[in-house]
This record gives sequence, structure tokens and C-alpha cells, in this order.
Amino acid sequence: MSEIIGKTISHYLIIEEIGRGGMGVVYKAEDTKLKRNVALKFLPKGLEAHEPERARFLQEAQATAVLNHPNICTVHDIDSEGEQQFIVMEYIEGKTLRQMLPLVNLRECIDYAIQIGEALQEAHAKGVVHRDIKTDNIMINTKNQVKVMDFGLAKLKGSLKLTRTSSTVGTLAYMAPEQIQGGEVDARSDIFSFGIVLFEMLTGHLPFRGEHEAAMIYSIVNEEPEALEKYRSDTSEELRHVIRTVLEKGLDDRYQSAAEMVRDLRRIQKQSTRAVRPDIQEVSSPDSVKIPPQGERFFILGLSAAKKYWIAAFGILVVAGILAGLYWLIRSGTDRTPFQSMFPVRIATNGMVLSAVISPDGKYIAYASTEGGRQSLWLRQVSAASSVQIVAPADTDYYGLTFSPDGEYLYFVCNDSLNPHPTLFRIPALGGSPRRIIEDVYGGVGVSPDGKRIAFLRVDPQRGGDALMVCDADGSNLRKLASRYGNDFFIGTGGETPVWSRDGTQITCAAGSVSGGFHMTVIVVSLADGKVTPATPHRWSSVGRIAWLQDSKDIIAVAQELTSGSTMQLWYVPADGKPARRLTSDLLSYDPLSLSVTRDQSKLLGLQRNFNSSISILPGGDDRRMKESTARNSYLEGTGGFDWTLDGRLIFGSLEGGNWDIWSMRTDGSDRRQLTGNPYTEETPIASADGSMITYSSNRDSTPHVWCMDVDGNNQRQLTTGADDYNMRFSHDGKWIYFTSYRDQGKRQIWRIPSGGGALTRVSELIARLFDVSPDDKKLLVDYYDSTANRYHRGVMTVAEGRLVQTFDFSVTRSGQDFRWMPDGKGIACIQTKKLVSNIWVLPMAAGKLYQLTHFTSDLIFSMAWSKDSRNLAVVRGEVSSNVVLFGDLR
Repeated sequence: MSEIIGKTISHYLIIEEIGRGGMGVVYKAEDTKLKRNVALKFLPKGLEAHEPERARFLQEAQATAVLNHPNICTVHDIDSEGEQQFIVMEYIEGKTLRQMLPLVNLRECIDYAIQIGEALQEAHAKGVVHRDIKTDNIMINTKNQVKVMDFGLAKLKGSLKLTRTSSTVGTLAYMAPEQIQGGEVDARSDIFSFGIVLFEMLTGHLPFRGEHEAAMIYSIVNEEPEALEKYRSDTSEELRHVIRTVLEKGLDDRYQSAAEMVRDLRRIQKQSTRAVRPDIQEVSSPDSVKIPPQGERFFILGLSAAKKYWIAAFGILVVAGILAGLYWLIRSGTDRTPFQSMFPVRIATNGMVLSAVISPDGKYIAYASTEGGRQSLWLRQVSAASSVQIVAPADTDYYGLTFSPDGEYLYFVCNDSLNPHPTLFRIPALGGSPRRIIEDVYGGVGVSPDGKRIAFLRVDPQRGGDALMVCDADGSNLRKLASRYGNDFFIGTGGETPVWSRDGTQITCAAGSVSGGFHMTVIVVSLADGKVTPATPHRWSSVGRIAWLQDSKDIIAVAQELTSGSTMQLWYVPADGKPARRLTSDLLSYDPLSLSVTRDQSKLLGLQRNFNSSISILPGGDDRRMKESTARNSYLEGTGGFDWTLDGRLIFGSLEGGNWDIWSMRTDGSDRRQLTGNPYTEETPIASADGSMITYSSNRDSTPHVWCMDVDGNNQRQLTTGADDYNMRFSHDGKWIYFTSYRDQGKRQIWRIPSGGGALTRVSELIARLFDVSPDDKKLLVDYYDSTANRYHRGVMTVAEGRLVQTFDFSVTRSGQDFRWMPDGKGIACIQTKKLVSNIWVLPMAAGKLYQLTHFTSDLIFSMAWSKDSRNLAVVRGEVSSNVVLFGDLR
């Protein structure tokens, strides 16, 4: 069709041909009406009258037209002149990704990958599957911006199925296994193709090789991809994990959405940004290399080849020395070293997994899953992707899953309207009728090696503390083995589960204290006399589930370091008093409720949580007028507490700088400013009504205390000392700062201090963990502990007397979720979650009917805050996903 160059079709002057392929010929043209360059795509000559090709051509235009994203080539129009149909598209000046291969700059490669992933995320959200993702179909414009193009083979949800006879849709080298085999394709097929593109971007090579078509097909369907490190030694384990995951053969084993993939890539991007420091850039000899702290990652970027060689060589020697030292350190005195190597494998399950446990023989995984807002229990074979439901879906919470030592039974804790007190049940592992065992069980249950006794934790209402309980397997012969009162406790994170030693003489569990700063550790309790001894001197900010290794007294635990920005990881605690060491350093956090080891220690199971959130603005509290997300989607954005300033900015806790710090920004997400910046945890910012101050929690002196600063971050000052202080709130007149504190015998109560500093006053004797100050400053809405019912309730108490004047039904305002007074003080805004979707409901203070304020159809709501002028509501919304991870070859 070169004869059309120089001619005008409709109002487009054809300038030159810029591309040609099986699905069309593309020309650069001038839009003579709008005086801009565009790209026109025509069907190849001879196919203009071929109806299936015309239909497919139209479908490309329709598929692309529904997409509006900066990383997708925009379709302006579809037009025709005579028999010639053409698509009018954005003209992109730049290069195809293929022309730029390989990409030497690792940061640039990750940036491009994120942009491609975000384009796929947009397409998939609109029901469009590209089906031909490859480096030829991705352009980089002169502004270094990715543009995904050529949706000629796209599958648009609800459109006609337009496949080609005796051929497979797509480009062979980039096809997913199911695409090659003629199966149904979906968004995950695009993700596989993206994986091939990412591998090629990094290496200049394809991950699957074949000298002819049949060999290529065999390689993609049957062979493992080539190892990334074969070509790039500067890639991290996290990046290699992304490559492995996107190139999984099975659909269920890949990332299930482009959003998951982009989140992991963003974390890698942040790691690489944090790690490149001036002292590394200026290295000139091996003697001057600075080794980062244990567990810290860095990428060697922007250095000369000689410098990279010396750094890499020296780094290998250092790492080899460290590994050798750890090997001999752990091995000394034992015949076998635990965890010489750990190989993680993600296990596909049905729905979102809430908690999981592996059977003692390693053949089965039991897990609690949620779908449609209802929870159920499942059993899955480890060796095959086959799951069987053993407890039907119900409106309940299941947790604390534990197999009996022989693997015949599964214990679980249930908490719902029929079981208002957490109740332990036992069910045959392959399904059957659950048997009720005992009530008031917190966390999980430990079963003795002979299966005849169980151990669990319980709140002790008589003395206001926690107790470690032991009873027979049927719930009889109950006795208290150990107690912790005052500043010391057993129940901290809710994931604690006692575990028996192999000989049945000891029980280990998590325990904590607020003395010397809030911390948790691991202790061992003797069955004979209840004597408590520490298992390790190490202190964590949180300790969840524990696994006691069967052939020793060594311990594995899910725990979180005291340092700011840390996440729950797997730890190894030797029994000989040697230092505890971290086994994992993953970007994702591990669930505190899920940790188990097989009897022969060949497999370890954990559950990774992926948490993503952003802040959104609802004018007048109406989500139908919601503005775009005010913060870019990121890990835990806004969940470190947030509030409005008087001038309409948002202040919030964020991990963006690598630690929990206080940030501020405009409501459109722009002008982000970091107000605090140090290695400590600073979160839960609240602004005064007059706009002059921000109060927040900081652990700069090792313990969280009440701090204050000017609204611009200046004049930072500490107001309280002593015990742990949390959850600050200003009174509306600005005279007081209210907060919860453990300063009286470890009981969490509400206190207050003058906003300028001074003497502390306890507001009430009630044990309370959440609260909000009424608009008239006379009342507090509280989430308080009812010792009679042995659970938390919601209620209203007076500030003057500190007494309850009103309580609310537990089912209406669920404990543990955020709540706020309505601006007029006549109602309470609370979060209700159904079918994994949260909305805000309002409960009138006077007798009235609960009504729904927001009408979201996706995502969870984690917290909320009204603007100072009461005109707008901000909410932190996001999603939580989870993956069962099985570590093999632990011995």
C-alpha cells in the first residue's frame, strides 16, 4: 500500500510507512484538522474484504478504545474510506523494546517492567487479554515512557471468539503453555508472556530455546526456564523469584493478577533505590568496600566493569566466609545442621487463605479459606493440586489449626455468634462431625506427643492477666500451668500457640512484657512445676506461632524485629543459648498464625501476606463522588495512622523511606513531604483542630511515647516517659492529648496530658484499646474489655467520671475495627466487612436504625478520618492476599 504515501485519506495526510505485520500496516500521518501527528493502521492488502479479518480488526479497535492508561497506545477513532477501514492511533516517537535489548541498567529495566505490568493491570481490569505480549509490541517513547501496542489479537470480554483456523493465536516464543496447547487463555496467560519479555529485557535471550518450532513448543510446555543468574549476576533473589513465578507452567501457580506482580516489582525497585549509597559508588579497591549489615540487600549499579569485578569477587569471599561460619556455628555439637538450605515453593489453594498447617507426615495441608465473606476448612494434598472441603462455609472465624501428632485429627478454634467465646473443636482430618472441646481458647492449641493432652492460652479474668492452661484431650482435668500479670503477658499478637517438647516434659510459647519497652520473646515452661525459663535472650516486637523441632530443643518462630519497618519473618532459635538468627528476609510478611514443621523436619510451612493500600477521598462521605486515590498504591500506605490538617492536607504513617515515618501530602497525592526521618518507628499522627500541632507515637527512646511537633515537622518534642503509649487523639478544643497506655500494672487504659506537656491523668479504670473523642469533648467512644463476658465491647463513657453510659451490640460494631464519631456527634461511623468488601455504616446514638454510608463493591477499609471542616471523609482502602509457602530440604 505504499501508493497511498503522500495522499490524503479522510482528513489524514499519509507521510510514511512505520510498521508492517500480519495484522496490519501502520503509517505516520498528519491530522489536518487538529494539526497533529497520528498513526493509521490498515488491514494488509487483499484482506480488506475478508470478513473474519475485518471483524478481528474492528475488535482490536474496540479492545483498545476501552483502555485509558498512560502506558497503552491510545486509539482516537476508527474510520473508513471505500473498502479501506483504518484505526487512528496515538503516534509514538521512539523505539521498540526489541531494538533496545538487552537493557544493561537494572533500574531502568525494572521501571519499564512496572510500566508494562501497570498497562496489563489496566487492560485486565477492563476485561481485555492482550494475547500477544512481546518486545516488538512494546515501545519506549522519547520521554522514556512505555507504550503497550498492537491489541490485534486481544480477547475482549463478551466479544466474539475470533480464532484462526489451524493456528494458535499469538507469537510462539512468547506464548504460555495453555496458549500453545489451544486451551482457554486469561490474564495469567499475558503474565506468562510478560515473564518472557522481562527475561529478555534483562538478558537479551529467551528463557525457553528451540532450533525449530516443535523444539520451542516442547521447551515452553515441559522444560524449566533458563536460570536468570546465568546471564545476570547482579540480580537479587527477589527479582529471580518474580521471574520464576511469572513463568510457572500451571495457571494457579503464577501470579493471579498483574497487580500482585507489580507490587513485587515495586518492592524490588524500592530495595534497589535504598541500597545504592555514595560510599558504594566511590569504591576504588577491595580494601575500601563496605559490607552492608546482615540481611540488607543492595545492587551494584553504575560502576565500571573493573570495580564490579573487585566488588563481586570480594563480596563472594565475604559471603562464603559468613556462610561457612554459620555452618560451623550451628553444626557444632550436632550430627546434622538444620536449615542448611531452604527452597520455597508456593502452594496453590482455593480462595484466600487465612491460616494453614502441614500434617506431621508432610502429605497434607489443612487451611482456612474465605470466599464470598464466608470461611471454610480444606484439606489439600501436597503432591497434587487436589483440595477437599472438610468444613462447609459459614459466617465464622477459623484459626489455630493444629494436627494431632498421628495426623488423624485436626484441631481448630471457632469464633462466631454461636460461639461468642473462642471455642476449640476437633474433627477427623478427612472430614466428619466437629467435636466441641473447650471454650476461651486464645491463639492455637498444642497437642502432647501422645495425643492425650492439650495446652492453650486463656485470659485470666479473676486477676486480669493471662494463663497457660493444660487439660486432657477431651477438655477435662483443666489446670493452670503458669500465669503472667501486671507488666507481663502471654497474649500479645493473637497468634501465640503453645508447643510441646518431644518428650512431653516442657511447653514453649511466646511471652511478652512492657517493662523496659514493649517486647516479646520465647519461653519454656516445665510441666512438672510450671517453672518458666527463657528460650533465648532475643527480643522481638511481636512473636507469633512457634514450632519445636522434634529431634532437638531448637525452635522455629514467626517473629518481627524491634526495628522500624520490619515485617514478620521466620527465625531459628537454638536451644544452646546461641544467638537467634533470621531464616528469611522476604519483602512480604509471614502470617503469625501459620507455622508448622513435619515430623522428619524435611518441610516447613509458612503463609505469606501481601498487603496493599491507598488513601481515598469521599466528598461528604459519599463514595459515588470519590476522587482518585490520593496516594500511589503501596505496601501499608496509610495504615500507620492518618489524619487531616486544618488546611486540608493529609498526614499519614508510611514505610516509603524504609522506616515508619510521618508524611504529609495534598489530597491529590502531590507535594509529598517527609515530616520525620530517623531509624525509629513513628506513626499514628493526629492534627489539632486549630492546625498548629501534630501528635504522634515515637519509640526514639526504645519505648513508644507521646510526641508532638509543629504541623510542618519542626519543633519535635517528647511529652511522656515510662510505659508504652499509643493511639493519640486531640480534644477538639486543643487543650488535651488523649492516649492509651500500659503504665498501670500492664493494663491498657486511657490517659490524657495537656497538649503543652504536664501532669498525666487517667481517664478511666476501664481496659480499652481503641477510642475516639466526641465533638463536644464530653464523651469517649471506647472499645473496652468486659471482664464478666471475657471479651471486648463497644460503648460510650463520660470524660468527667470515666464511667460507661451506653453500650452497643457486638454484632453491630465489630471489635478491633476502626470507628469514629460522626461530625455532628449524633452517630457512630463503623466499618463492616462482608464478602471481603468493607463499607462504612452509621449507628445513630439515639434509638435508630443502622444505615449504610458508603457503597463500595471491592476492597477492604482499614481506617477513616473526617476533615477538620467535616466536609470530607478520607479512608484507607486496599486488599490483602496470601500464599502458602512450603520450604523443602531443611535438613
